[in-house]
Order: sequence, then C-alpha cells, then structure tokens
Amino acid sequence: MPPPPLAKTMIMKTCIFIIVLLGCQTNVLIAQSTWFITFDPEIAVQNTVGEIVEMDGAYYVSLFAANSFVPVNQSAVMKFSSAGQHEWTTLARYPSSADSFTTSFNLLPGKDTSIFFLSSAKTWDTPNRILINKFKPDGSIAWDKTIALNDGGKVYTNFNGNALGPDSLYMILARATPSVEMAIFCVDTAGNNLWQNRFSPQTNYSINDLLSVVVAPDSAIYIAYYNSIISAQTKDYVVKCDPHGTPLKYYLNPQPDFSDFPAHLAWHPNGNLVYLSHRSFPSGQGGADPYGGMRVQMLTPDLDTIWTYLFYELTVPYGLFRTNTSRHLSIAPDGKILASATANNYMHLVCFSPEGDVLWWRELALEGEVDPGYRLKHFNTAVWTSDGGILANGYMYGTIDMAYKSKIFLMKLDSVGCLEPGCDQTVITDVQEATSLSDDCWSVSPNPATDVVRVRFSPECPQARWVDRVLLFDLHGRLVYEHPLEGSLEVSIPTTSLPAGVYFLQAGDGRLVRLSRRLVVGR
Repeated sequence: MPPPPLAKTMIMKTCIFIIVLLGCQTNVLIAQSTWFITFDPEIAVQNTVGEIVEMDGAYYVSLFAANSFVPVNQSAVMKFSSAGQHEWTTLARYPSSADSFTTSFNLLPGKDTSIFFLSSAKTWDTPNRILINKFKPDGSIAWDKTIALNDGGKVYTNFNGNALGPDSLYMILARATPSVEMAIFCVDTAGNNLWQNRFSPQTNYSINDLLSVVVAPDSAIYIAYYNSIISAQTKDYVVKCDPHGTPLKYYLNPQPDFSDFPAHLAWHPNGNLVYLSHRSFPSGQGGADPYGGMRVQMLTPDLDTIWTYLFYELTVPYGLFRTNTSRHLSIAPDGKILASATANNYMHLVCFSPEGDVLWWRELALEGEVDPGYRLKHFNTAVWTSDGGILANGYMYGTIDMAYKSKIFLMKLDSVGCLEPGCDQTVITDVQEATSLSDDCWSVSPNPATDVVRVRFSPECPQARWVDRVLLFDLHGRLVYEHPLEGSLEVSIPTTSLPAGVYFLQAGDGRLVRLSRRLVVGR
C-alpha cells in the first residue's frame, strides 16, 4: 500500500517545554510514552552518539568523544532509563600501550545482561588491534581485551561490523592489509579469540569499508562491503560465508547505470536477510534516479532477491536525496522493518511490511536552536523498542561562550514515529516555525485532486523564474505527465485517467528540479 501524504505539523508545545527547561544539564520532555531529551555527557568537546541497545527496560548508547587520542578523549557507553533519565556514563578501558583509537563504536547485548563495546586500540609501532570492553548493567567493566591477526598483519579499523551468533559466539569484522582482504574473528563471551579467517573477497577494486555482519541461526555469516571507487563505478556486495568464515556466494547489487553504498544488514524472523543501501550517483533517466534514495531489499539465505524497494522523497526542506545517508535497519518481533536515513538535522523513518509494502513513513527534524547556541544537528540511528515505540538519537553542536560545545539527544517516539499522537511530521524547533522554501513560489489546487489540478507560479519567486516545465511522476519514478510552460505562469493537469494514489509534482528546467510537492489523486 502506498505511504500516506505528509502535511506539515509543527509541535509548538514541544518547543515551549524545551525552552522552559533550558539551563539544566539534562532537558526532558515527557508526553505519554514519548519524550525528547538533550544531554551533555561532559566527556569531550565533541560527543558523537553511535548505536542504541535496549536491555532489561533500559537503553544503552555508545559515545565517541573526539579527538581520538588516549586518554584526552575516549569512547564511552551511557545508560538511560525507559523514561529518558541518565543513569551512568562509563569510559571504555584501553590497554596501557594504546596511543589512540578509531571511531568505531558498536554495541552488542550479551545473553548474560552484559553489553559488549567494540572499538580499537592503536599504537605507533605495532599493528592495530580490535578492542572489546564488556560492560555490566551497573556501569562497571568486567574486562577489556584486544585481538589481532595471528600472522602479525595490520588491521584497518574503519569497520562497523559485529554480531552475536546463535551459540553466543561473538563475530567481529575488520579490513586487513592489503586492502583487498577482510578478516573475520570469532570471540567467545569471555573475550577469547577462538578462530579467525582472512580472505580476499570478490571486488573490482580495493575494499573501502566493511559495513555490517550478520550471523544466521544456522551460523552462516553474511557481510556487506563496497569497493573504494567513489564514482558511478562504486560496487556494493554481500558475501555469504560458512560458519568458519569461508566465502560461499556473493551478491552484487544490480546497478547498470547507478551506484549504491551499503549501509546495514539484518536477519528477519521469516528466515531471510534484509539489506539496506543508499543510491548515490544518478542515472539521468528521470524520476527518482537523479536524486538517489534509500534502497531496502529482502534476500534469501542464498542471496537471491525476493523484493526490492527504492524509497525517495523530494519535498523541500526535508527531501531524501543522493547526498543523504541511509543508516540503519531494525526488525520488530512481528516482522515490521524500520529503515532510517539521515541528512544532518533531519531523519527519514520508513516502515516496511515483510512483503515489501511501505506501511508508513515519517520525517523527523530539529530546527533552529533547540538549545541556545546549538545550531547544527546530526541524526544518527533509530531502533524499535520493546514497548512497540521507536528510539532515535543524534548530536547537536555550536559555539557557546566563544567555545565549541556539543550535546547528544534522544527522541522516544510512538509506533508510527510520532512524538505527539496523530502527527504527520515531527519537527522540534524554537519559536520560529520551519517552513518550506517553496511555499510562496507556487500553488497547487485542489490537492487531493480528482479531475484536474491547477498549478500557478508566482512571478516574484526567484525559483519560479527558472521553471520551464511541469512534470508528474508516480511512486516508482515513472514520468506520467509533462507540460512545457512556454512563458505561462499557470497550467492545468488532467488527472481523470490517473490511478488513485500519491504522485510527485515537480517544476524545473531540464533535469534540475526547482520545486517539488506531493500530489494526491483521489476518486
């Protein structure tokens, strides 16, 4: 079923509450089972949040505190209650020989109520090592251990992969030297390296990043990665390995005239694999292709495609374009798939059924100065929570008292991505309402339309001056109508023959879109 149209709904009550609570270290808004908090970890100048893990009614969030040198700034794990209260922050523990660390900050819940934290330890005269910290629920660290390649080779630690297997074995993924090799480490819950395998995967160039690893119930290992050509020739892959890390089969994302970047892998309760990637470079074919999008696919255990869906959203100011980043997958117990993509101050949440239908989508945004001085914001990830809601995170930063400062934020939403019930958008702002840059440029009425829709352009709008045609695309990016303006500021589009549904109405010159808006055709 197609996603519903989105109307702008500003949550001004949220804004007022946040302003009232300013000046505290933790700012909390609670509305029924939803809330929004900002929090200063007070660890470093730059505090960047990573993954979210829920366990025993609490939320654990990983934190990367730049500038990468131990002990000036370190990575950490934070614990919050289900109502958003901060309970503790504990710095990761590094071996005395470590000079620095990288920005990997993966979390993994253990089956004994512990939390595993994946980072790395680096020295100037020895190969990089993967670092694991085991955190207890009270914030204490049970142990920290490092693992390295048995042959003494160097491990590149720009990885994002770890997974817990069905037999409680911990799988870790890293890129090895040379850069055409990857390494899989199998570690038990006591931190012992049981085995490791190093191999050269299929690629048409060197490996760039290893994005995700999944261990299936039969202990098969799946890895998403891509090559290091940053152009339309970028190739993204999924490799299936046996339980000892030997490659069995490869999946190359079909991309004749575009390129995808892998983002995440997840195992679905129906016994298949869910793969998230981001379409980046345009094909120039019209429709959504020139603008990228978030691609969600379901693959069989043998890496055959069951379904694929390219989600894109072109409406300013919160469009989902090729310059955005697909982030994360989260699978609910009933099989619903939550996919997220970000673009600094806003995030797209898209909920899919196991059959590949879009059930709903939502736009989250932070506008203006949610806290005074914190002008820039970055969303990071979003996950389902055990109560059926969603938890999203990110960080904000700016200049406060002539110095750079940053805070993190957590946003607890309901089951359809709303901070307040019945929302169409969740926009948190200050007293200034966020509006579309194109609102005064044109009018589209009626919307929803039945027989005809009339489009009128304002001659005073700078964007409208460049418009020479109006185009209408369906949800699959197919062009269904095009009309040249030829100097006119008004055009009527017949909609009688169009199937009922959601369309994208665009105005521009050539392939460059100047204005975009959703159009609903009803009957």
